[in-house]
Amino acid sequence: MKTNRSQRLIGLICALVLVITGFSVYLHHEMSYAEISQIANQAGEHAEPVGNTENSGVPQGATGLLYHELGSVNPSLLRSYRAYSSGKLINQLRSMQYTSTVEDDANGISMNITDYVKNGERGNVFGASLMIKAEDWSSVENKNNKASLFFEVRDAEGTVKKSYPLESNGPDETGSNLTDATSSLGEGWLASPLNGEAALDFEEGDEIFLCTNQKNKVHYYTNVYLWGYIDTFVNASEAFVSTPLLSQSGGQINFTVSNLTDTDMEFIFEVTDQADGQPVGMNEYALAVPSGTEEVPVSLKADGASVITIRDTFGKVYVDSRQVGTCEWVGTWSSAQLTASGDSLPPMELAGSTYRQIIRTSTGGSRVRLTFSNENGESELEIRSAHLARQIEAKSSEIDLSTDTVLTFEGKESVVIPAGGMVTSDAVEYPVEALEQVAVTTYFGKVPKTITSHTGARCNNWLISGDHVSDVILGTAKTTVSWYFVDSMDVLSPEKNDAIVCFGDSITDGYGCTVNKYERWTDVLAQLLQEDEATKHLSVLNKGIGGNAIFGGSGKPGKDRFDNDVLKKAGVKYLIILEGVNDIGYSSDPGLADLIIAEYKTMIAKAHAAGIRVYCGTILPFKGHDYYSVVREQIRKKVNEFILSDDSGFDGTIDFAAAIADSSDPEKMLKKYANDNLHPNSAGYELMGQLVYDTVFKEEVN
Repeated sequence: MKTNRSQRLIGLICALVLVITGFSVYLHHEMSYAEISQIANQAGEHAEPVGNTENSGVPQGATGLLYHELGSVNPSLLRSYRAYSSGKLINQLRSMQYTSTVEDDANGISMNITDYVKNGERGNVFGASLMIKAEDWSSVENKNNKASLFFEVRDAEGTVKKSYPLESNGPDETGSNLTDATSSLGEGWLASPLNGEAALDFEEGDEIFLCTNQKNKVHYYTNVYLWGYIDTFVNASEAFVSTPLLSQSGGQINFTVSNLTDTDMEFIFEVTDQADGQPVGMNEYALAVPSGTEEVPVSLKADGASVITIRDTFGKVYVDSRQVGTCEWVGTWSSAQLTASGDSLPPMELAGSTYRQIIRTSTGGSRVRLTFSNENGESELEIRSAHLARQIEAKSSEIDLSTDTVLTFEGKESVVIPAGGMVTSDAVEYPVEALEQVAVTTYFGKVPKTITSHTGARCNNWLISGDHVSDVILGTAKTTVSWYFVDSMDVLSPEKNDAIVCFGDSITDGYGCTVNKYERWTDVLAQLLQEDEATKHLSVLNKGIGGNAIFGGSGKPGKDRFDNDVLKKAGVKYLIILEGVNDIGYSSDPGLADLIIAEYKTMIAKAHAAGIRVYCGTILPFKGHDYYSVVREQIRKKVNEFILSDDSGFDGTIDFAAAIADSSDPEKMLKKYANDNLHPNSAGYELMGQLVYDTVFKEEVN
């Protein structure tokens, strides 16, 4: 999904960049079904594996519906393929790679071909073929390891109703039906494609899939063909509409349409104006978009009360009666900023280098924007290029190149952030799932001496000299566990989501968590929220800083960073406060309890004024740690008594202290939950996340 990809029809696309204000535009070119068939049949002119010379194209008398040479598939097209079992898909130079961590007969890929099959006016016989390679499948232990090609018909719930085998194939005992090591696509490709035909039986609500299975952990695929014996065919499965956004002036909505199908298409836009919730008029616009057109900008006259529907003339609906003004930004990930020092400093110069850092979302959305911070820098920060992509696995710098997306800043790829400043990228169409690990890869120019950072990333990040923003793997990079300059990611969703800010110190920041395991109590909470349909709309923003205190400590004091870290974040509805233990550990003044309580009250007042509900966690026991003393324990107890009191002003409380304490000595943590008697271990963090979910959100939302 690269935003700087080449434009195949530049002149035509420029002609289609328009503002539609009340008239229809038709630029239509009919493509015959013979031409469609010819496209598929001529596709074999692309580079093919050795031996792929028979039965790989469309048979005589059939209509060619699809041809994909997967080594050059565009990112939008790649999204139509899904790992059939537990594996992952990666676009390679000349093929598509499937990788799995287990050896399973169900390993493979599937593709939803419902639109291809159902858009024919008559005929139910369909055929398909593809080339496949499996690593080491000709070895003795795997000599009977066949590759299977088949159609599946599934009902609306996804249950397989019937499977239609097309062909199974694999190496013989000598491996003589494999191509040799000099093949242009490498060793291990079957010398002939898997192929076959079947008469499909399906009902109106069913979906049809083309699937292939092969139990080895690693497979490669290319040259996928689909054909049918039908009179007419329309491909409506690879057209896309971005999320319509209301302009800042409020007078129009902006979005893009793409037609990556083999057929010219016409999009219909219906905008219904409303007053007091009632329709008062409707405008309909039409735009013909030729085959192969990428991202045509469209602007329509509308306001926040308008309702929009977007469909094509083949009946597919892309946006269904959605009120324009209901799309809002909400934070899906965030970190609290401090200054890098000591072990958290970069292992090499950031200037002139590429840094790939991993962030984990908590909710999904159709568009994203990213905020970078130079708030602690004494000079300018230059970002020459910043990209987003999906991380393949937690311990590796490898990205899914098909998702590689360039961020822009007021339309430009580079941006300079002044000392003490922040900048938010333009919104980019980048569909992101909940709990997805996103790689933010940044190529830096000038970098200030003082680096704005979050030291406790709890995940691997990679730094390498030079410009490597789109490299799949940063092979020689140095590994770090800190975030630099990246502040937050927001997502845009058609439905209004809400964010939960977790404001605290190292216990919220996840001190002691295993790198790449995502064990913080906030991670546990995010997982639990996603498992409950009633709470999936809630995101979790971690604003913990190790060593931070309300009145001092690492980073800005909690009282001074509160406005930026809570009130200024997008879509915040809930706040959970767990801060004060470091204030207690740094002081033995009995009057400290009253100061902490007074600051809690200030935070409550500010949050309530912003429409945010405030919950507070009791301060965990710490007997056995250097912080402990009789006076400090008295301060902790007084603060916790206030938190739990009916007149505290909090909307609710989470009694972490009672849940994690040793019942025989409530001044210390239960051993099975303790790390160093100040911080919990992974079991303790899991308990805390579950407690927040059960105490607040399970009841709050349900």
